[in-house]
Amino acid sequence: MTSNNGGCIVSRSNEAKAIGLRMGEPVFKCRRLIELHRVRVLPANMALYGDMSDRMMKLLSQWSSDYEVYSIDECFLSLSEQEKDYHSLGKEIQATIQQQLGLPVGVGFGRSKTLAKCANALSKRVGVMNIHDYDEDKVLKTIDISSIWGVGKAFSFRLRAKGIRTAYDVKYASLFVLKSICHRYGVLLKHELEGIPVIALSTEKSGNKSIVRSRSFGRDISNKDEIKREVAVNIEKATRKLRRQKQKVKSLQVFLLENRYKIKMYKSSIDIELPVYSSATPYVLGFVLKAVDQIYKESKHYVKSGIILSDLKGEEFIPRQLLDQKDEEKQEKLDRLMKVCDEVQSKWGTRLWCGSSYCSQESVC
Repeated sequence: MTSNNGGCIVSRSNEAKAIGLRMGEPVFKCRRLIELHRVRVLPANMALYGDMSDRMMKLLSQWSSDYEVYSIDECFLSLSEQEKDYHSLGKEIQATIQQQLGLPVGVGFGRSKTLAKCANALSKRVGVMNIHDYDEDKVLKTIDISSIWGVGKAFSFRLRAKGIRTAYDVKYASLFVLKSICHRYGVLLKHELEGIPVIALSTEKSGNKSIVRSRSFGRDISNKDEIKREVAVNIEKATRKLRRQKQKVKSLQVFLLENRYKIKMYKSSIDIELPVYSSATPYVLGFVLKAVDQIYKESKHYVKSGIILSDLKGEEFIPRQLLDQKDEEKQEKLDRLMKVCDEVQSKWGTRLWCGSSYCSQESVC
């Protein structure tokens, strides 16, 4: 799987890993290897992945109200200790996600987050794994130090120098040695591998302090309308994320970037201050498109556009009394409109554009 513009490898199957394709490697560098082994190369669809991730997390929440979304494809669940048959529960989770989303998943169980991560890594071979159903020490001896959650290259190198090569070695290592190498995390890691849960679930979702959305075109573009369409995609994604986090924006920046390999690279940006806090796509887009008119130069060939949202506030913290009556009523109407659009998109998977004639291949007008 390649990045949006097909430049770098961002995901690989086990077979692709086996022939030597590396994460983040430019496609042109491994073109010969790809052709030799007839590797199928597909472009990434980040919008689809994000939507599937949201739906999977909602499904997982039916087994526990205490859960942490760790990444786009990983989630921690806190389960009751009264649950006995974890293997059957894991099979149930697998079957439900496969049936409703068509996604194959691995399920790992452990008394701590680190042990659960170890079990999950091993579940890729067997589907479901409860690490406590086996001799834990024998299992930990098979896990290399570099594969442990939170242990990077620097820590791995220093731990190996002290003879600590596996998760088993970490579990029975001296606290003094671990603390001298990995500082506080070394102590936490030892306790976690002992089955003592010291790394808590992060169930609280805090909103972003800023949101950045950029888009590479994959080719040089000089047509203003095409550039506006690409910028509109950035705005739609950014404002939708704002609404998911129940935030609104007051300040933002729009930028256009020319090819960096040109003799004189051109980059232009403009700051925008909205009259009021808003998360409504058509309202924000109106100001952004006017800004594009100001920074666009017909003689330039652009390869990338982007927006940076700053001065974000939660909806409950916006000082409504500072808004005049007309602006307040307008924002309330837009908020209701956006709520309906988001509900339709969530149910039917259709991307709606309100108040804009700019559409991409990803959108429906």
